[in-house]
Amino acid sequence: MSHRHVPAILLALTASGAGAWAAFTSNYTAPFHGAPCTEYSAFETFTQANLLPNYPDDPATTSPDTSLVQLVPGAIITPQGNIDHLVLPPSFELSDSVPDDLQEVVFQLCVLLNQFDWTSVVLEYVDAGGMVRTIVPDSSVQLVFQMGREERVISWNLSALPDVITTYRIRFSAQYPSTTLDAIRLDTRYVCTPGTVFCAGDGTGAACPCANGQPGRGCENSFATGGGILSATGMADVANDTVALTASALPPSTTVLFFQGTAAQSGGSGIAFGDGVRCVSGNIVRLGLKNTAGGTASYGHGVGTDPDISVRGAVPTGGATRYYQGWYRNAAAFCTSAPFNLTNGLRIDWM
Repeated sequence: MSHRHVPAILLALTASGAGAWAAFTSNYTAPFHGAPCTEYSAFETFTQANLLPNYPDDPATTSPDTSLVQLVPGAIITPQGNIDHLVLPPSFELSDSVPDDLQEVVFQLCVLLNQFDWTSVVLEYVDAGGMVRTIVPDSSVQLVFQMGREERVISWNLSALPDVITTYRIRFSAQYPSTTLDAIRLDTRYVCTPGTVFCAGDGTGAACPCANGQPGRGCENSFATGGGILSATGMADVANDTVALTASALPPSTTVLFFQGTAAQSGGSGIAFGDGVRCVSGNIVRLGLKNTAGGTASYGHGVGTDPDISVRGAVPTGGATRYYQGWYRNAAAFCTSAPFNLTNGLRIDWM
């Protein structure tokens, strides 16, 4: 197919044909589609030709704030619900936001009639200093190439960028008039914190032995850190486990045992244990023992040679709810005579 202008009469013939094109004829699915910490949106029928936002119409959309605007005045909506411009090459801006730092973007387009200017596709965001940053795609792969039809998947991996991106836009333009935008799919993956804190030492459940807890933390220790904190990062997906547990606000140089249970102790209230509160019960798995550095230690995906938590904890395929906590040594005479303490509990619902 050549890069030449398609006469308006051909557009008219196409518009009056037997029916509209299917949205996509290829069956490409983003590798992370539907996983935790992801969003999806898709457009098949557009309603605004110029300078006003179009919103996703796929009922499976999980990111309703995604919007598309065609920027060149004089465009039209075809009878099939596509955007076309008979005089000038249309230009587009797709805007989106995610709850936390953007990691990956997979962008699919279907265009009709003339070929698109694929070199125009870029992702833009504004950094913390107010500067607009422009990122070219990591990959651009043609999925379908037929007379009058092209489908392509374009992707960005942003995980190595130092900036935190929550709002961004994708800009793309046609090279010739009568280049019709037929459909869009957008998949995004972002950083999120899996897990729900429970059984903190603040008295909302079982009280700390010395009534010295704070919200979202374990009971206080002899180093007056405010109490140990257990948190997590990554995707709690058994098929694509990237979860890492981190225990922080511990004594600067000690050991911490990360462990998993199948139940929450005393319905989630916990029981007094040592200088802290034990939150986890049921079938217990000792995940790993770690040394702290500066009061912090981590276990799980991407931490040295640690196995994935779902593997070490034997989380069943298809997912399950598991409960986590950190037990750490605190040998100084403090609170009770026990030489240990615990972090808060963390509930993770695996998929």
